[in-house]
Amino acid sequence: MDTIKFEIIKNDADQSSEANIYINDKNLVEILKEYELPFAIKEGHSNIAGGYMGRWPEELYEELSQSTEERKTILACGGCGEWGCWPMNITVVKEGGNVIWKNFEQPYRKEWDYSLFPVFRFNNEQYESELNKLNEK
Repeated sequence: MDTIKFEIIKNDADQSSEANIYINDKNLVEILKEYELPFAIKEGHSNIAGGYMGRWPEELYEELSQSTEERKTILACGGCGEWGCWPMNITVVKEGGNVIWKNFEQPYRKEWDYSLFPVFRFNNEQYESELNKLNEK
């Protein structure tokens, strides 16, 4: 069983915040960067691998609290912060007592094959406990 943690990072300069996602104690952006690097190198743009940042906590909470089995945008563009610019999309499924994250996709790089990227399975109670941290004021 995988574990998930949402860590909220506040930017003192503009009072904004972002939600970093940790899976099994490793930042998801770093996991993605490692996986995407061969694709990005093949294109001659190694700098775009893992080019993500966390979404605003409130937005991510809303996104992940909605019905499952729909595409969810969990990360935003690391350059501009807009979730539509360079997003990471996934499918979220609830199955039994678990929440499953699968079908990772960078929609602007359809040729990047995520079929070998891990499927993450979280205990529903642990997942919901972490998810609720995104909605705390």
